[in-house]
Amino acid sequence: ARERWFAEYPLGKLEHQLAWGPSGRIGKWVASHPAIVKIGDTLFVHGGISVETAAHPIDAVNAAVRAALLSGDSEGPSILTDPLGPLWYRGNVERDPPGGDATSAGAGRPSIDAELAQVLAAYGAKRLVVAHTPDLNGIEATAGGRLIRIDSGISAYYGGPRSYLEILDGKAIAWHETEQGGWISEALPSPQ
Repeated sequence: ARERWFAEYPLGKLEHQLAWGPSGRIGKWVASHPAIVKIGDTLFVHGGISVETAAHPIDAVNAAVRAALLSGDSEGPSILTDPLGPLWYRGNVERDPPGGDATSAGAGRPSIDAELAQVLAAYGAKRLVVAHTPDLNGIEATAGGRLIRIDSGISAYYGGPRSYLEILDGKAIAWHETEQGGWISEALPSPQ
């Protein structure tokens, strides 16, 4: 019985579920924040924004994420686990991730550039900032500055460089920690 219990509930699983639950410390905190934020002409999201998500107003997407978090229902399909949803979508960065689902990541989808253009137009933005897909080279801007990847793999698991993004007066600046402990900055291209 003990082996079956630990196979189904490894150490920390129950504590993780409680912390992320609707009344848990992390769950309440996350539910109190939006999944997609637009500041000026820049969109910020954890995973990415698919054309399917962009068909809905930001407030509606955020309300759906909040409701799903607060429901505590982890069974069945949900915006929280949807591969095309704002928490998991990687299609703004790559189309065929290792071990990925071709139906959600690549097959039959618009190109990355076409989808990015549609998403930005739908929300009246010039730039999309995403995390969730680590790049151990640090913060990177692509698509003429219209897409910025900020997940530089700073966790101990990935071992990437510590970094942060600063946007001042519409100009994006990537900051990276050097091996000597200092910080260097790089101006990123401004979207047209």
